[in-house]
Amino acid sequence: MELHEEGRFRAKALEGDYGYAGTGTEQVAVLFQLEDGARLTWFGYLTENSQERTLEALMHCGVKNLETLEGLGSQDVEVVIQHDEYNDTVRAKIAFVNALGSGGVALKTKMTDGQRKGVAARLKGNFLKMQRERGIEKSDTNPTPPPSGDDDIPF
Repeated sequence: MELHEEGRFRAKALEGDYGYAGTGTEQVAVLFQLEDGARLTWFGYLTENSQERTLEALMHCGVKNLETLEGLGSQDVEVVIQHDEYNDTVRAKIAFVNALGSGGVALKTKMTDGQRKGVAARLKGNFLKMQRERGIEKSDTNPTPPPSGDDDIPF
């Protein structure tokens, strides 16, 4: 079997079930099909430390009934595939299951537009200085519009 590339991919849950890991840890396994046709299984652990993220992933997949997993696969998701080495074998694994369109950026608390602008304004001077020191051309954040009128017509 060919090793799937790493990255973020749209996927649909095909089936899932509960079981135990080799360590005895409770888990849920979900088989996903990616848009390219590849199929990979994700394992969500149900420990005290990981159950919230696992339950969130199941909700992203459309699960309405936790016991029966009813609704699983009714919503497409974005899966994050990473390569993992175990017993000298590299394999592709689904590391995260995110809501489609979430961008995959996990933040506990996202900034508002005003807060983001404030941080950018506070750091702008240092950012521009670092760009100059590294010879990086700055982006023109307020481009001058082209002149209007007949002067710009080449004939």
